Amino acid sequence: MGQTRAAQETDRQKGRRHRSGPAGISAAAQLNKAGHLVTVFERADRPGGPCSCMASPNMKLDKNEVVMRRIKQMEDEGIKFVCNTEVGTNYPAGKIVERV
Repeated sequence: MGQTRAAQETDRQKGRRHRSGPAGISAAAQLNKAGHLVTVFERADRPGGPCSCMASPNMKLDKNEVVMRRIKQMEDEGIKFVCNTEVGTNYPAGKIVERV
């Protein structure tokens, strides 16, 4: 029989990402695929960085919809997004090191 999700999570290493722009989202996805538990900290009110910004013109593609759909998929895969949190300002950097 396979392990329960709780047992699987205890076997995985923890990883943290700071910011959820295109590079941060890509890194989080790769870390998750490699078997790490990933938490992404974003100082804005929603993940996605400049891609999800309402000021960004959509032209032929609704970027906000596409980015938020991918964020939802990543959350379903187990990646956690913590918004309105700036590491070093309202979340101590040392706390990340302790938890890893």
